[in-house]
Amino acid sequence: MTPGNLFTKWGVSGIIRVKCDSCNYISSKQKLYRELSNPGVRGRKTAEPNRSLAVGLINTSIAATGAQRLLSAMNKPVPCASALQSQLNEVGRKVRECNEENMSEHRFQLQNILENGGFPRDTPIPAEADRQYNNPLRNSRGNTPFAPATQTRDVLAENLTPQKKIIAFNHENKLCKIGECARRRGVEVDCPGHEGCTATLSFEENAGDEKRGGRKLASILTSGSHPITVDKLCTDADGWMAEGFGNEMNSKQGVTTEHYLDTVHLNRAVAKAISRARITPQLVTEHPCKSKEHRQAINRLADSIAWRAEREVRAANQKFGNRKDLAAQSITAAIPALIKCYEDKHNLCRKYSLVCDGEKCVHEYIPKFARGA
Repeated sequence: MTPGNLFTKWGVSGIIRVKCDSCNYISSKQKLYRELSNPGVRGRKTAEPNRSLAVGLINTSIAATGAQRLLSAMNKPVPCASALQSQLNEVGRKVRECNEENMSEHRFQLQNILENGGFPRDTPIPAEADRQYNNPLRNSRGNTPFAPATQTRDVLAENLTPQKKIIAFNHENKLCKIGECARRRGVEVDCPGHEGCTATLSFEENAGDEKRGGRKLASILTSGSHPITVDKLCTDADGWMAEGFGNEMNSKQGVTTEHYLDTVHLNRAVAKAISRARITPQLVTEHPCKSKEHRQAINRLADSIAWRAEREVRAANQKFGNRKDLAAQSITAAIPALIKCYEDKHNLCRKYSLVCDGEKCVHEYIPKFARGA
C-alpha cells in the first residue's frame, strides 16, 4: 500500500487514505489527529495539533509568519496564515479569560488574608505598578512629543504578600489589520469602533498617557465581585500613573492613595544623568576625552554613585520606618558626605552616612590624584 495523492492537509496534520497497488483498493479516510469539541460551532472541528501550535506561539514572538517559515524549512505541512491566525485569536481570547479569572481569584485570596489577620475585607493594601511599551522609547527620542509605541500594557502587583501576585492588567493597542486592509481598498473606517476592530486607541491618541492607564487599573480593582482598594502605590518617577490611579480610587471608593517612588528606577535615573553629564576627563581617568577608556570610567563612576545613593535611601527608610521626615533629613545630610567620600575624605561619612563608616568604602578604580589624596 502506498499513500499517493490521497492526503488532505488540515493545518499541521491531515487526513489520509491508502491505495493498494495490486487491487486498487482505497481505504476509508483516517484522521491523523484528535479533534477538539466545539459545542454550538458549525463546520469542521479543530485539530489538536493546530490548537497546540497556537498555544505555543502565543508565548513567543515569531507569530504566524515565523511559524510558517519554520515548518516549511522542516518540510512539514504548513497551515495557511488565515487559519493559523484564527487559532491564535481563539487561544488569545481564552488566555485572556483565564488571566482575568486568575487575577480575580488572587483578589479574593487577598481579602481572605486580611480577614484571617483580623482586618476588614475592604482594608486598603499596598501595591506597585508600571507601564511597558512594545518599542524602546529611546529609539525615537526627539522625533515625536508622544510615546513612539503602538502597544502598551499596565501591570499592577500587590505588595501585601511576598509573592507579589498580579491583580490588575490593562492593555492598549493601536493596531488593527482589518481596518488597515479596508482603508487600502478605499473604505473609510475609524479605529477603534468598527466590527472586528482589535484597536483600543486611535493613532491620534497618545500611547504614553500613563494617567489614563492608572485610571483603568483603579477601575478594574474597584469593580467586579472582589473589589480591592489601594492606599499605597509604588511607581517610577517618569510617569503620571499614580495621579490617575489616585484620582480614580478616590472618586470610586473615597480612598486617598499615597505615592511612593521605586528605588530601582531612581538608581537608573541617577546613573543615566551622571553618564550624560560633561565631566572633566582628568576627574576619572588620564585618557583623553571621548575615548573608550574615558567613557567606561564615566559609566563606572555613574553606576557607583547611583548604587551608593540607592543604599543611602534604603538604609534611611529601614532605620526610620514611617518617620519620613527623619528619613528625608538623613538623606539630605548624606549628600555632601557622599561627595567627600569619593575624595577619600570620610569625616562627614562618619557623622551623616548610614552606609560608609570611613573604612569600608574604597573606590579603587578612581585614580588617587582624582580623590584628592
